[in-house]
Amino acid sequence: MSIRRRFEREHVAGHHLHRLTPRVIMGVALGAAVGAELRYLVLSSLDWGLWPTLAVNVAGSMLLGGLAARSRRRRTQVPPWLGAGLIGAFTTFSTFLLDVYELAERDGVGLALVFAAFSLSVGIGATALVLMAGREGGQRA
Repeated sequence: MSIRRRFEREHVAGHHLHRLTPRVIMGVALGAAVGAELRYLVLSSLDWGLWPTLAVNVAGSMLLGGLAARSRRRRTQVPPWLGAGLIGAFTTFSTFLLDVYELAERDGVGLALVFAAFSLSVGIGATALVLMAGREGGQRA
């Protein structure tokens, strides 16, 4: 089987399949430990209400988008320790949801929905920007 055909078979909905080996499991665990600690440092050092969670999630989205664009150009995979581990633990969907819930309780559902829509739009937009820039950068090379 050609490398291209194998890549296409293993590429499922934007994610690459990795064999689940002890090395991969340990890599993801160690990456997650670092990512979670980085998130904790950012969230605990910035007392700006909801904005540190948004900043962490957008930064992680941009980083993962950039790595995905690079991987697509090179027909490689984002290493599990980096994508699922470090960046997955650095970003925080559960904290985002808790922030939205608490905002709804405190300031009303309307404001919470606006914040949620804004956060998702900025995160998706940042990811799309980095992916498009990565695609364009690969075409020039």
